[in-house]
Amino acid sequence: MKQGDIDAVKQSIAHWERMIQWAMKQPGDAEVLRYIMCKQIGETWNASDCALCRIHLREPGFVVCGNCPVANAGFQCLEFGSPWSQVNLSKTWKQWLKEAKVMLKTLQSIDRNGRSMERVK
Repeated sequence: MKQGDIDAVKQSIAHWERMIQWAMKQPGDAEVLRYIMCKQIGETWNASDCALCRIHLREPGFVVCGNCPVANAGFQCLEFGSPWSQVNLSKTWKQWLKEAKVMLKTLQSIDRNGRSMERVK
């Protein structure tokens, strides 16, 4: 992996840790409202807030997530059932937290070669 990708993985891990810390303070049965998170902490799980997406989402030739380390590790975010899509589909903060922790583990499992060290569940 390039140094820029290594740095972006670290930044993405920190990003998910911050969101999880914030979400832990929300009522578990409350509806997931992205705009409230954005208003309170200035970031959400949008691509514009992801260091990896800012590098890889629209690469030359319009390859979505082309050489993103998450996609290369077998976790294409935009595929149905991926850790990110499960976060995005969450209806309550309790569910969101469960799925966000899987996304965080996914990021933490990526080694310096851009491979997943384990299949995360």
